[in-house]
Amino acid sequence: MKKEIIFFDGDGTLWYPKKTKYQEKPHWIYSLDESSSVHCEHLIIIPTVLSTLKKLKKAGIITVLLSTHPHPPKEAASIINHKVSHFKLEGLFDEIHATREYHSSKGEFIIAILKNRGISKCIIKKHRSSYSKLIC
Repeated sequence: MKKEIIFFDGDGTLWYPKKTKYQEKPHWIYSLDESSSVHCEHLIIIPTVLSTLKKLKKAGIITVLLSTHPHPPKEAASIINHKVSHFKLEGLFDEIHATREYHSSKGEFIIAILKNRGISKCIIKKHRSSYSKLIC
């Protein structure tokens, strides 16, 4: 039986700043001198995210959230989990990880997740710019 897994990014893919600064990456809000709970006040969930994630879970597709954060790992994990809770996305991701800021971090997480799940041979299908779907 083939396994299907989709990796999602957070900022700019699932949620984005209400006052979007098109010339800046969506994580500009973390430069604000505020707590993680206040950051959510500056964000809005992208339309259809909730319904799409529910459909994917119902179809048995593994969903993983990988979001890069400039904060130390424990604080970054707390922030991303707070956002998931804030947008009522609990239970819709099989795994949630705050990745580091260096370029290859998400790739390292993807490789580790695939290995931990026993997924070895995959076809990556890029769906627009929203997510990559790995069919294994």
